[in-house]
Amino acid sequence: MLLLRVKLYFTANWDAPFVMGFILFLIIGAIFLSIGSTAFAGSVAAFAYYSLIVSIVLQLVCFLRDSKVKVSVTGSTTRKG
Repeated sequence: MLLLRVKLYFTANWDAPFVMGFILFLIIGAIFLSIGSTAFAGSVAAFAYYSLIVSIVLQLVCFLRDSKVKVSVTGSTTRKG
């Protein structure tokens, strides 16, 4: 049951693994920064940044995909203004 819910969540939200990767990379970078390995911490922070960028792009794709489905299901569009 829980595994199915997790699978459905990741199917609907393509960006979720990259957000989790961002958080993990950020924590790892902070750990290495605290022990004095600044060069490695900077590299890990760069990977965290790239993961965040990918997640933002995927969130935009999911948003556009979902809004397109809602418009085609209702059969009408609404105008703002």
